[in-house]
Amino acid sequence: MSSKTTLETMLRQLGPTLTADRSVVDDVMGQIAGAEFSPSLRAVKMRRWVARSIIAMAACLLIAMGWSMLNPRTTPPEPMMAHTSPVPKTLADTRPDTAAPTTNFFSLNYDKLLLATAKWGYIDTAGKVIIPAQFQVAKAFSEGRAAVKLNGRWTYIDLAGMLLTPPTYEEAGSFSNGLAAVKLNGKWGYVNTAGREAIPWQFESVGEFRDGRALVKLGGKFGYIGALGEISIPPQFTYASDFSEGLATVEVNGKRGYIDASGALLIPPQFESSVDFREGFAAVMVPGRKWRFINKTGQFAFDGEWAYATSFHEGRAMVRPKINGRYGYINARGQQVVPAIYWGAAPFSGGLAHVEENNNETGLWGYIDPMGKKVFENKRISAPFQNGLARIQVFNAGQPWPMGSFGFVDHTGAQAIAPQFEWLEEFSEGLAPFAADCDHENVRKAMATERRAQK
Repeated sequence: MSSKTTLETMLRQLGPTLTADRSVVDDVMGQIAGAEFSPSLRAVKMRRWVARSIIAMAACLLIAMGWSMLNPRTTPPEPMMAHTSPVPKTLADTRPDTAAPTTNFFSLNYDKLLLATAKWGYIDTAGKVIIPAQFQVAKAFSEGRAAVKLNGRWTYIDLAGMLLTPPTYEEAGSFSNGLAAVKLNGKWGYVNTAGREAIPWQFESVGEFRDGRALVKLGGKFGYIGALGEISIPPQFTYASDFSEGLATVEVNGKRGYIDASGALLIPPQFESSVDFREGFAAVMVPGRKWRFINKTGQFAFDGEWAYATSFHEGRAMVRPKINGRYGYINARGQQVVPAIYWGAAPFSGGLAHVEENNNETGLWGYIDPMGKKVFENKRISAPFQNGLARIQVFNAGQPWPMGSFGFVDHTGAQAIAPQFEWLEEFSEGLAPFAADCDHENVRKAMATERRAQK
């Protein structure tokens, strides 16, 4: 997943997976106040950033302007590392718990430059090319379909790589409950798995179908539709989220609460901020900018409050006891099972969580089990495990690719797919997008410009 550091790219990347406009502002202000972004933000963590001189920043800006008009990589939301630094990483997805960190070791947006001319295809879990590189952009598979871009327009392919329809759409999302959001003539609607129109294009923005409902925006307000496109909960909210475990977050008069599938306010609006329910709990911000956990009746699930908290993943929630402090993990009883000793951390995925002990790459940089025991260490992996594999970025002396090569490791840290690809995304449904014919020369030029600016 490429790192997105300009606001324009961040907003364009929102695509069909929607959050209310105010949520972007909320999270930026939370960063400024020292409340770290949650790890499910759709984006890439940036490592080894250091304070730069005014001259260096000016040079970086000039480089960014040079590629700002390039077509951005648009992929499904992924979770991201959380760090104790208050510096914003991305606005790509403002809801805290929808996905996965990837690796990027560069201070500039080199990956966007690298992928501007790339062609995309798919490999299987053995590293074999199943669908040759031929697309401008390729997203992850969902429900046997993947969105791909050809000649500036989007369509879908099946697992054999066959196009369902000619490239038609301005944007295209992932399938959920048999439907995918697509944009045409500036409006959003939905297609079915055959690629045919299921719900006409009429919405300002939309979300994925979850629990039989999809979040939509009409007239500047958020509401929900059913699977046939009927309005099930009229647009009325300034902020709303997708349904999760039968409940959705909404905002009324500046406070957050939760509605059920009928639109009834099951948990009255009373919180400063909140995240979706996962594993029966939701993290909410209470007065004093502290985070606690509630159950589905709206009662506090256990004692304890934190400077920041995320949703539960595989029985563990990542928490930060102090502002600008370090991260650890609690269990479903609120007990601290992994001490708050990590500068960087990510949600559990596939039984493991990626942690970073210190920002200078000292101490443990690798994966721990649910009790905090080190499983393996590798400073060149920070991705989640999907389909039993995690993406790795490798740099070898004399390598012709300035951003290294990509492969996968298994749960023990052993190489599963040799680092032989110019770029890789995570696996979904047994296939992973890969990029070929990348623009390495322009990346080298940008790196050289940055190095000169830093001297």
